[in-house]
Amino acid sequence: PLQLMPYPWLLFYPTAFFSSLLAGLWGGIGATVISSVVVWYFLLPPYFSLASEKPGAWLAVLIFTGTGIAFSIFQQALRKNYEQYHMLFDHAGEGIIRVTAQGKLADANARFAAMAGRTPGELIGRHVAELFAGLAPEVCRETALQLAAADSIIKEEQLHCTDGTLLPVMVTITLLRGGESLAVVRDISA
Repeated sequence: PLQLMPYPWLLFYPTAFFSSLLAGLWGGIGATVISSVVVWYFLLPPYFSLASEKPGAWLAVLIFTGTGIAFSIFQQALRKNYEQYHMLFDHAGEGIIRVTAQGKLADANARFAAMAGRTPGELIGRHVAELFAGLAPEVCRETALQLAAADSIIKEEQLHCTDGTLLPVMVTITLLRGGESLAVVRDISA
């Protein structure tokens, strides 16, 4: 048998973590339980037995199993939150964009892309100054300063469309963590 004492559990934490990440809740729980049995049977003395020479061995099994199950539950909750966010983001009736601290689009929903006459993929990475008329770098810096002082700001802008027209829009911008911002863009042309 392998001599990995005193910490054979450390080898199996990545298995518990990545299995829940890749296979979901039940995949993570299953891999954790299987890993617990493998370590217990093959790597803890007496080898090839589920008996224990040390009274603290059961505690180690419980800690590892509990941690693996917690990883799985946490990953499931993250996955559910991400799916709910994207469902709202993708199906919103208003245009929504997420902008990096450098002013480039990190994400755009289908409604915003339709307003601009582009696909979301064509918009990602573009600077907001390319998309909105009159957004010179100094205006972008001024907007960033306003955002730093307030929770959100509302501005009227004009969106460049692919057919050469300018679409009047109302933009509500909210500052996110890490310097990014989220903007809800509403068509006010009607």
